Amino acid sequence: MERRRENVVIASVLILTLAVVVFRGSQRLTGSAAAPGSVLVADDAEGQHVFLTSGQRWSKLEGQGYRNGYTLHRHTIWTGTNVGARWFFKNLTPGTYDIFVTWPAVLGMSSKLSYRVDDGTTTPLIVESFSQQNPPVSDVRWEGSDWQKIGSAAITHGQIVTVSLLAKNREIFVADAVRLVLREVASVSSSSSSSSKSAISSRSSVHSSSSVATHRRRILPKQTRFPGLQ
Repeated sequence: MERRRENVVIASVLILTLAVVVFRGSQRLTGSAAAPGSVLVADDAEGQHVFLTSGQRWSKLEGQGYRNGYTLHRHTIWTGTNVGARWFFKNLTPGTYDIFVTWPAVLGMSSKLSYRVDDGTTTPLIVESFSQQNPPVSDVRWEGSDWQKIGSAAITHGQIVTVSLLAKNREIFVADAVRLVLREVASVSSSSSSSSKSAISSRSSVHSSSSVATHRRRILPKQTRFPGLQ
């Protein structure tokens, strides 16, 4: 009888503990344990699900760069088109991220480059002009490389976030690595509040549109395309 009572007590404690864990887990925005200070890196040495290039005359080189390697774009015949490289980050915890890039000090690099950060919406999170004629400004020294900060971004649509390096096809430049540092996790309360406001706004707009006699065609936003990539 006493043993049965002990088993009931133990089972109750386990159930209560599980309930607390489940409740706390439900407060997470992505189920991820990512915390402020967490670091994510996408390198050119990784597969096509992480790094892709568009255009011609790309070469993999060793001896410099993050993890002792980098990808170089050489000068091509001028056609007025764009070439570029793209790094992919998937399933990010919503929050504010500091975004850093690195490249090796190689002579003859271009001064006419731009980095662009997108989260799948129509408006880029960051667009910054850059030069690679000098080594990165060392905002951070990490794993043997100097990393230059291109900006900070509040990422709320974290399923697929891309960082693109774009230039004209006659430019000589390097694609190496991108580093994201989670500075602040988005609060659940503010996210829930935003969702509630969006739902209320949606219901209001539906109610308003139903009272209008004329039919309005829905116009979808234009999708940003990356040359050579789907």
